[in-house]
Amino acid sequence: PGLCLVEATTLSEGRGTTRPFHLVGAPWVDAERLVGKLRGLGLPGIALRSARFRPEFGKHAGSVCAGVELFVTDRRTLQPVALGLHLLKTVHDLHPDDFGWRTDPYEFVSDVPALDLLTGSAAARSCLENGDPLEPLLEEWRTAVKDFDQTLGGILLYQEV
Repeated sequence: PGLCLVEATTLSEGRGTTRPFHLVGAPWVDAERLVGKLRGLGLPGIALRSARFRPEFGKHAGSVCAGVELFVTDRRTLQPVALGLHLLKTVHDLHPDDFGWRTDPYEFVSDVPALDLLTGSAAARSCLENGDPLEPLLEEWRTAVKDFDQTLGGILLYQEV
């Protein structure tokens, strides 16, 4: 679910290939630098490799894109939203002049930026645009999830498998 955040940008999320949401890139991305920076973050549950792909439709259709191919190695430790935000931040930091936000309506909404719709507020977008570290925001979200889980504790009929 975290890679849906790519939809809020001008990056291709791999639509138009046989590997949507496993491939992320654009014609202007330096794939090797991107993968090197992402690996350096030590993100759990994911393996990464540089990739080249040409979407047949969608963003950058017909153009060769460079970027990253993602492989889930451990779904229990993977933090998909953190992965998605770190991916966006890393591309934004490496390519500030090329990185862009989606400007057309998203899910039929035109007056709220797509990333704000996907994350529920402008906090993540502000973090990325201002160059702020992601960890305080992610920790705030983790705390909110724990609080929500505690609230649900006595309500759920089925245990997680």
